[in-house]
Amino acid sequence: MVRPAVLFEITSPDTRRADFGRKRRQYERARVPEYVIVDRGRRLGLRPPQLLGFRLTDGRYRRVEPDPAGRLWLETVRLWIAASEDGVVCHDEAGRLLEDHVATVEARQAAEARAAEAEARLRALEAELPRLRGEPPLP
Repeated sequence: MVRPAVLFEITSPDTRRADFGRKRRQYERARVPEYVIVDRGRRLGLRPPQLLGFRLTDGRYRRVEPDPAGRLWLETVRLWIAASEDGVVCHDEAGRLLEDHVATVEARQAAEARAAEAEARLRALEAELPRLRGEPPLP
């Protein structure tokens, strides 16, 4: 069995009590190293959400206090998280917004896919060349 490194719960009016109580105790007993509650408050639409972090220390969850900028450091995954108007954003250890990294990775993957598609078309055209020239097909 693989134990998660960190769990996130996003509260709703129906789950808020369980997220702060029963689930927190269950994750503590399961020895999940970090637990983050994204608290949207008692009413939906509270902006920005409040982040509450807990780290397992000596078998018990201890509250992780945010830094002066309001970010939480998640030791197990080596990321900073912060509340925003849109929810939660992640930053790497150097403070770079991961969305920028994701956009870069997605752009690279899209370029690689276009290159692979172009290579496949080129191979198909090269295979057609003998036929277009009236030459016998290659064995």
